[in-house]
Amino acid sequence: MMTDIVGYSRLIGLDDVATLQAIDDLRRSVIDPAVLRHHGRIIKTIGDGLLVEFASVVDTVACAIAIQQGVATRYTERPDQPSLLLRIGINLGDVIVQDGDLFGEGVNVAARLERLSEPGGICLTREVRDQLQDRFNLSWADLGEQNLKNIARPVHVFGISPDVIAGLPKEAAGEIGTVEAQISSNARGFSALSPRLSLVVLPFMSASDAADQSHFAEGMTETLTTDLSRIRRSFVIAPSTARLYQDQQTDLQQVSRDLGVRYVLRGSIQKSGSRLRVNAQLLDSQTGAHIWSERFDGDSTDLFGLQDQITGRIANSLDREITVAALRDAEVRRMAPDAVDFLMRGIAASYGPQSLESVQRQEAFFRQAVTFDPGNSEALARLAWSILLQELPLQHSTSTEISQNRVKEAAEVARAGLMHDPDSARAHLALALVHRLHGDPKGMALESEAAVALDHNLANAHTSLAMALIWLGRPHEGLLAVEQAMRLDPRSPQFGVFLSVLGRAQLLLGNIEVAADCFAKAQLLPSSLPNVHAGTAMAYALLGDLEAARAAARQALDVAPRFRMSHSAYAPLAQSPDLYRKLYREVILPAAEQADLPV
Repeated sequence: MMTDIVGYSRLIGLDDVATLQAIDDLRRSVIDPAVLRHHGRIIKTIGDGLLVEFASVVDTVACAIAIQQGVATRYTERPDQPSLLLRIGINLGDVIVQDGDLFGEGVNVAARLERLSEPGGICLTREVRDQLQDRFNLSWADLGEQNLKNIARPVHVFGISPDVIAGLPKEAAGEIGTVEAQISSNARGFSALSPRLSLVVLPFMSASDAADQSHFAEGMTETLTTDLSRIRRSFVIAPSTARLYQDQQTDLQQVSRDLGVRYVLRGSIQKSGSRLRVNAQLLDSQTGAHIWSERFDGDSTDLFGLQDQITGRIANSLDREITVAALRDAEVRRMAPDAVDFLMRGIAASYGPQSLESVQRQEAFFRQAVTFDPGNSEALARLAWSILLQELPLQHSTSTEISQNRVKEAAEVARAGLMHDPDSARAHLALALVHRLHGDPKGMALESEAAVALDHNLANAHTSLAMALIWLGRPHEGLLAVEQAMRLDPRSPQFGVFLSVLGRAQLLLGNIEVAADCFAKAQLLPSSLPNVHAGTAMAYALLGDLEAARAAARQALDVAPRFRMSHSAYAPLAQSPDLYRKLYREVILPAAEQADLPV
């Protein structure tokens, strides 16, 4: 769908400030909510126009009608603003995806159709009209075959006039109204629901008018919105629109209707001296139920650092909570599973205790998601990750063998994910694991750094980087990286791995008591891996408690009878530098031998 404002240059010449304000108001109040409600994705702004992509012809036309109705209503109610009229063109066709943008004849035809549209009307191709069949009660104007500029073949065009649109039943503000009620029951099954992962971050409230506290609250809202937008499959309302709902007493169901969102995140900030407390709540706007809440305390002397820490933790927690809630919704509705449902089932499985069976179940769900949607970059990235986890020697599997065919398959799947989405942090994270299994810590570090750069809240990426740095003989840098992972996601199901990596870094740095404490805490968590017990054994051996060391070594062998230090996460990788090999010989191996760990 292409939209364009009629007479934009003339309006700018008459009053540029008022025109730009009117356009911004139109986007916030009419266009963006309509696109969101109808499951569209704004690809880019082209001057005064928009390019929008939809997965359904029905959604596209319903959205176009809703926009034109909303524009007409808006300026009946707001005669003080410049009268903006839109032309809209709709085409159904293949496109080329590159760097998140769309190209190709499919886009060009939509742009040419928009110019044929009446002001306030819609133009579409015969293919679009045929797909609609009888789903709308519309009077079409048959405009015949049109020779469009730079389009080789004639295109049969139909128009919907402003008068026809005005005569249709109007959507209630923010609701899926009677226009979509005319869509037949075999159209998309969730059309009458808010997108499953849709969210608005309401402005955080400050208990004080102090400038620094107010700025912190504004920055928290902006940063949270940006971070939550990185959650794949999510719709997050822009901060400029969220500011319209400053009043914390706003009716949540009204917010849901206005913005077409399911969840509302709101919070408050209190300051006492240099101490700062942030409270955050996630609410289901349709039921008013509290889904999640948490309190954060910190020192306001480093506001930006505290803000990053809090937003990272909230983003990780909400990703889990919203996904699990959406999965429960799907199960309650007993809807036919699709790619998103299988994807969420796999993600939900990744949030529980990790075992070989759990990882195999994740792989099965992600394979189903990719079968339904081969271009789903997140499903591809997570599928690659779940395959690779099963190939880590003596981790979820008791085997010391690595299937290079499986590693090759996972690498191809991860690269396919990057082909569909070059900004997929999880695909880079999967490739980091490929490098680990190929014995290349330098490549692992580079891919991990790419994942962190694309999503600084992805805790597993920081942990992957930490492991790579340790294998490169840089345990101090590795310690800093894994500490960041622990700050970002203290409730992660992988927290035992975080503690184990931290213990490994402390062991190599000579902080033996701290290392022993890290391993002991990791042992208490579910799905404790043999590497954790081995780390505990070595730490106790270095502290001189050989009885406790050998007891921990026996636990490692109970979990993995074929455990050997040479196959463990402590052993140098094939391409580890001499610096790490020296640390392994002088610190790790003597401790392992004292603890009676097989080397």
